Amino acid sequence: MVWFRWSLLSLAVVVSTAGPALAERPRGTYIPIDESMADVRYVDDTVITPQGHGGSHILYLNRCRGGETFSPGFNDSRQNRSSIIDRSYTLPEYPYGDASFEQVATCVRQLMAPFNIQVVTEDPGQTPHHEAVVCGKPTDLGMQNGVGGVAPFSCGVIENSITYTFAEVYGGQTRFICETIAQEAAHGWGLDHEYLCEDPMTYLSGCGPKSYQDIDARCGEFSARNCQCGGATQNSFRRIAAVFGTADPTPPSVTITEPANNATVDPGFVVRADITDDQGIGSASLYVDDNLVLSLSEPPFVFNAPNDLADGDHKVEIVATDSFGAEARDSIFVIVGEPCSSASDCEDGEVCVDGRCVAGPGTPGGLGEACESGADCASGLCGSDSSGNKVCTEPCDPAANACPGGFECRSAGEAGGVCWPGAGGGGGGCGCTLGRAGDDTGGPLGLLGLIGAVGLALVRRRR
Repeated sequence: MVWFRWSLLSLAVVVSTAGPALAERPRGTYIPIDESMADVRYVDDTVITPQGHGGSHILYLNRCRGGETFSPGFNDSRQNRSSIIDRSYTLPEYPYGDASFEQVATCVRQLMAPFNIQVVTEDPGQTPHHEAVVCGKPTDLGMQNGVGGVAPFSCGVIENSITYTFAEVYGGQTRFICETIAQEAAHGWGLDHEYLCEDPMTYLSGCGPKSYQDIDARCGEFSARNCQCGGATQNSFRRIAAVFGTADPTPPSVTITEPANNATVDPGFVVRADITDDQGIGSASLYVDDNLVLSLSEPPFVFNAPNDLADGDHKVEIVATDSFGAEARDSIFVIVGEPCSSASDCEDGEVCVDGRCVAGPGTPGGLGEACESGADCASGLCGSDSSGNKVCTEPCDPAANACPGGFECRSAGEAGGVCWPGAGGGGGGCGCTLGRAGDDTGGPLGLLGLIGAVGLALVRRRR
């Protein structure tokens, strides 16, 4: 278990003010604090729940109406006490008007939307809250020009934290103000800078609007480094989710695209599903008659039903979960008929694979035909090997090796197997002889993608 608690022994924030990158946009920073001067909470960042790990879920955007005074001392947003200043300072009101500030607030709400965080613009008073001060310039707080924001920093979550975004240095550019708020607030929650342009924790620019990324990114300002509190990478999205929990999750979108509802199919029929989710897919599982057949953790979401299904009606269901456990499902019914045993049981141009008739060699998108992506294949699966050969494949059972002549069933990891050009094949078929992809040794293919022991790279057809 990895705890969201790091050592401060080697913590030293070094921020270069040289170079053209800083001239493009002021950058924020953080100041390590004496933890006796704040209420610091540590959480297990490997556990993400809707509720988070306790503490306040309120982020107050303070525009310093009429001017706001902050005093030094034990960090407490309810008392306007800040642990990173050495005397009292009064900051002037946000200078760009109500419409501009509302744009900032809307932007911050959008950035915080995936999390169980309530962004408010009215002072919560004595209610525990995190506070983002959005006004003034760095010299108003006794700091040098060119600083975009500053926050207290610990290797945990500072409760009732006060962070500062110096709005006046951005000249009314609301997106920059918003992203600085996002960075400084997260420093108060224990996050370091990231060497990832798309994330608000970065110093990098030129990649468009930023949002917290669900990526294990290197830490750093203008070059990659290890994270200040330990480890080589940081995932801002998951760490904030661990602290506050997730917003009401939107379940994935799941559609079974093959076979059609009430279709007549052969045993071992292929099931394909189109699954999308804004937070990423955690898993997709095939159930037949409420019995789990196979679970996949990444696309293509292509399954084979069992070969031993009895004739008659069967329920087929795909259950998908996203990265935070939100679940959705789609189901159909199929009618199982007699399986094929050879190409003679199929239509012209088809071959028999694991008891089902599929498009064969010599037909557009058929088994063994050249492809660049899954869109080129009737099966939706384009395989590639280490020699750069790319051909259309069909799912198969490696134990049965029931691919047509000129093909053999090669393992593709958790996806099962696929028919690949080779000397094997025992499922009958057209009797075609195709050259082997790679060499003719008969040994395991050195395939791309490293999916399973063999390493077959599959490219899914986009729908």
